[in-house]
Amino acid sequence: MDEKVKYINELFKYLTQNNDTKEYQTFFALLKNIKYNPSLLEYYGKEFVEHMIDLLPHIEDKYDQASLIETIIECLDIYTFGEKYLKETFDKYMLCIAEKAVNVKGMSACLIGFIQAGISEKEIIKKLEENLEKEHLISVLSRMYINYFANSVEAKSYLMKEVQEAYYIS
Repeated sequence: MDEKVKYINELFKYLTQNNDTKEYQTFFALLKNIKYNPSLLEYYGKEFVEHMIDLLPHIEDKYDQASLIETIIECLDIYTFGEKYLKETFDKYMLCIAEKAVNVKGMSACLIGFIQAGISEKEIIKKLEENLEKEHLISVLSRMYINYFANSVEAKSYLMKEVQEAYYIS
């Protein structure tokens, strides 16, 4: 591992030692930009992902949990997750969705990541239906439609027809 990467990962560990500090807040402010930068995620590597995995159980704030989960799922290209871990993380993310601690962009990207990792589309849609009002559900799914569902078998359902209409209108 590059010496610089080692120091940066040590810095991330330092920033997240105590959740009542400005350092902790700094880490999550950085994370918002890091999570959508694949080259940085790859640069920080497996040690960074493992730190996020270790950190997740200690995070109580749903917004921070959601941001951390979205980042972890963005790392699917550089890290392999077990089926049990994915299911547990998906369930935690659904709690974040229920608490409205996510935005549509982050949620749609993360849910597509869960699908690509092996969580079924049907399970995701079912959980979203349980946790979102219909208008918000259609908004999220239409965003996912742009990126994923257009080629999906699920596109034939009644709900997906509404999603497709919302997508075309937008």
